[in-house]
Amino acid sequence: MGRKKKLLIISLVFSPIFYLLGLLQPQAVLLDAPFGLAFYIADLSGRWQPGLLWVINHRFLAIFCGLVWPLIVSMLLCYITTSMASKIWFEGKKHSRWCAALFIIAVFGLILIVRVKPASYDVSYHGYWIVNY
Repeated sequence: MGRKKKLLIISLVFSPIFYLLGLLQPQAVLLDAPFGLAFYIADLSGRWQPGLLWVINHRFLAIFCGLVWPLIVSMLLCYITTSMASKIWFEGKKHSRWCAALFIIAVFGLILIVRVKPASYDVSYHGYWIVNY
């Protein structure tokens, strides 16, 4: 199996970690903002209105903004993180494996450290979620 296929499989396995982290930690702005980007674009285009009627009238857009887009973002973030970590891992230097593990810890640490008040900015997945449901 090729290296890119392995990275894709690893990304698909570990992307639910980023997804759950984004859903369970609305203060983590580095995940909440990209997750809310689809709602924000729907809002700017005039297709989004607050409330449950929006969800009933625009089911496909609601499913895309609320479920599919955050999954895509988490898979992309996981793929980028694993591809960069694998490049560091297979560099062949003495401490490259430690550096790869440190890189993954740094990514998770950065996501968990950069925090804001939930729904305090325009592009907030948590903010749109609260208004809809």
